[in-house]
Amino acid sequence: MNHRSHAGPPRIRTRRALVRALVAIASTSAAAAQTPSPTPAAPPSPTRPVAARAAIPEPFASFQPPVEWTERFWADPSTKRLLEADAKALAAMVPTQGGFRFCRCPNCDARESDDPLAWTPSAPEKLVCRRCGFTYPSAEVPAKADKEKWVFEEEIEVRPGRTHRYLYHVPTPEKATREDERIYLAAKRDYEAREYLSKAALYAALRHRDDRSGRPDPAWARVASVLLLQFARVYPDLACRYDQPGEPKFLQTAELRPPFRRGYKTGKWDFLGSLDVPINLVIAHAIVRDTPALAEAGRALGDPDPRRTIERDLFRASAAFVLAQSEEFAEASLPAYRGVLATARLLDDAALFSRVAARVDEFARRGFYHDGFWKQGDIRAHRRVLGQLDGWLDPLTSSGTDTEGRGSELSALLPLMRAASGAPLRPIERAEILPVAWAPPAENAGTRRPLLLGGAGVARLGVGEGPDALDIELRGQDGFGGVHFQRQAIRVAVGGVPLLDDLSERTILESGWNLSTASHNTILIDGLNQRETFERAREPVPGGSFVYFATSPDFQVATLDDPHAYPISGKRYRQTLVVSAGRTSRFALAVFDVEGGLQHDQIFHGRSGSRSTWTTTTELARRDGTLLPPSIPYLAARAEQGRWFVQALGEFHDLAEGTSRRAETAVIADAEGRGLRLHFLGDAPRTLIRATTPDVDDSAPGSAGDRRDERGRASLVVRRRSIDGATLASRFVTLFEPVSTERRPARVGRVLTGSRNVLLQIETEDGVEYLFVHEKPGTIVSEPLPDGRRLETDGLAVRIRGEELVLAGGLFAQVGATRVERTRIAGELSAAGRSEGVNRSSLGWFDTLGTIAVAEPLAGRTLLVRHGDGVTRAWTVDGVEPLEDGRSRIHVREESGFVIDAETGVARWYRFPATSHPGPHTFSVPGLSRSGD
Repeated sequence: MNHRSHAGPPRIRTRRALVRALVAIASTSAAAAQTPSPTPAAPPSPTRPVAARAAIPEPFASFQPPVEWTERFWADPSTKRLLEADAKALAAMVPTQGGFRFCRCPNCDARESDDPLAWTPSAPEKLVCRRCGFTYPSAEVPAKADKEKWVFEEEIEVRPGRTHRYLYHVPTPEKATREDERIYLAAKRDYEAREYLSKAALYAALRHRDDRSGRPDPAWARVASVLLLQFARVYPDLACRYDQPGEPKFLQTAELRPPFRRGYKTGKWDFLGSLDVPINLVIAHAIVRDTPALAEAGRALGDPDPRRTIERDLFRASAAFVLAQSEEFAEASLPAYRGVLATARLLDDAALFSRVAARVDEFARRGFYHDGFWKQGDIRAHRRVLGQLDGWLDPLTSSGTDTEGRGSELSALLPLMRAASGAPLRPIERAEILPVAWAPPAENAGTRRPLLLGGAGVARLGVGEGPDALDIELRGQDGFGGVHFQRQAIRVAVGGVPLLDDLSERTILESGWNLSTASHNTILIDGLNQRETFERAREPVPGGSFVYFATSPDFQVATLDDPHAYPISGKRYRQTLVVSAGRTSRFALAVFDVEGGLQHDQIFHGRSGSRSTWTTTTELARRDGTLLPPSIPYLAARAEQGRWFVQALGEFHDLAEGTSRRAETAVIADAEGRGLRLHFLGDAPRTLIRATTPDVDDSAPGSAGDRRDERGRASLVVRRRSIDGATLASRFVTLFEPVSTERRPARVGRVLTGSRNVLLQIETEDGVEYLFVHEKPGTIVSEPLPDGRRLETDGLAVRIRGEELVLAGGLFAQVGATRVERTRIAGELSAAGRSEGVNRSSLGWFDTLGTIAVAEPLAGRTLLVRHGDGVTRAWTVDGVEPLEDGRSRIHVREESGFVIDAETGVARWYRFPATSHPGPHTFSVPGLSRSGD
């Protein structure tokens, strides 16, 4: 391979031909814009027979991008002129060299990832910076090698005897962003031209397909056919390239052999190898391959068998390049599967289809928790993945007649994936991939029912409907799919709009602030990030364990215990949420127990971009500085430097604080008037600190949501400190109440019981109710009520309204003559497995050592399984089946996800995260009991 750089005049006849051809077409654009568009080539005369169009195979016949996309594309005068160019002129427009997608402006500080350089077909020889107006080529940066202008040429022998030459500009030392930086402006122009022409091929084919006149204009099929054939002719000689934002570019031979870079970062057609099969050209070819236009394109370009050339030299070759890449079953794999599956469908290649369909099934097994949530634990990533699987891969694996038994993993998992996408409190954003997918599925509008993702570790609770509906999300995610510093974090929404929120699932701020625990609604011990040290943060560990989850329409309880969040300092880190609704009332009670360290900070943040404000009943006084200790100076840094891990509290500024020794309230309200009242009823004394913290600005041009909004986000900190240096134990008790102009605020008080149990009296327009949360469930306590009665229970949580009792956890609760009891459903598992068959409703099952004999139905309830090391995960019960040997089989909606080794008793997970856990494996089925049932 010859690979060298030198100065001198570039010999790139094909690029000059491209520019000349596009300039010629664009030269009449101004006149065409002011006069009626030229009429396309005349249709065949009525006396000339029209060839019958061959059937287009599914799913290609169903593909339809939004109509406005194609109309906008062909409305451009310079684009419409493609229809008048002859075959050789069209072919000359196709770049013969691979381009670079990521290229920065040499004149300003715009980054490669900002994609600042704009290209248009009306001025195809130019690139213009959107930010500073720099134009290439120019006197400062010419389109030929010139040492004095810092423009050079790099040669790459793409195959023996064939050399490609790449111009690049070297910025002056004061403008360089890294050592030996090269800016490939001409290659960026080639990339944009290729993108434009491949889109033109697809849109022309679609126009041809959708013509219902009976005599379609042959110009549409001719444009698509010529471009397809020319792309196939140049593809074999494209150099393999490394093209990633902010990193040096590398060129390699066109015949490069594995191993390739991980993450599909060796590209040939595009900047990623997973994009190497051009899906738009696959669809275009499916439409025009049987038209006379393709044969005519072959005659014009001297190819006797154009269909064979396209299918062999472009689609089979690019599919082989994709399949040769290393497989990591990550999000970047999805375009790879899409392209190869589409090629297999196009070519009706059963062997190729089976090969990639097996990868899709393995991707489904390795990429998702057993509850259907994507392994990263990021809702935006989950919805991106779901959009591609649901909108692209599912039709490709399910269309046709040769797919029986293939893609079964994906087909079985899709319903769970769809349900999981509505669990987190994140507004549904229509995925960009869906509008261009064939037969796009109906959007998931989210869920208004309680839901526990028992693998990913996300719980959703919610009561009420309409503008005062109350929803709360609790997260206990693990560290296997990614580093998470939001354990025990909550989000709270009123009327479907989050009022307490965080910056998760956003592009990372330059400072890294939104990676920190302090940017979430949770509790910090000693101001540290969860996991406490860099070393521990890098260790994949299980998430928190949901040790209780039971719900009804008006009463819901969840408990999350997380011993891994603060493994050094924390002795207890457990939160119980109780959500309750009456005729008009809505409440969520959070009881957060924290033990360890000398300082506990409970943090609440408003929604990004909402311009929320906090008001408190405690008077707050302004103070200088940040929340960092005086001994740690705050230093601004970029996210990759990792300084945010120890300096996150330095992002709290504009401080005001006050001390309180009694119950108090704080209200957060957004600019639209929605509000949430927080009643603080936990341990005192406490300090309330109002602050401003970094926000993101989605409106900044080219920011992709990653630039800091200097106006900031409204935040509130409830702080407790050890007075005498002893280890601090805190019980934070917070009641969340939607603010309503139609109802007066609730009167809330904590009843003094002489114990650390929580007993609240809540008075609303519905009347008086009591909420009780046990410090040590399972032990019997007797607590006096303000009305003279006494509550006796061993339960986790109890609600009392008049004579009505609702019990969560434990075996009984009694007030006066009213008593409720529960039968504990628990035991040990002996086996686990997955149900077989594509159309199975229950995907998994568990066998118990004993018999489950209860009269109450268990379908829809939560099954909690605790391994011998304490790791607990959850499933949804579909039903219970008695077995002949005296055991019971619990059928669950999700896959079991693991099997139990008969000899060792070890649970081995075949689904993500593929961990192993010792026995015994115990189970329980939590539930609620209500007096009068």
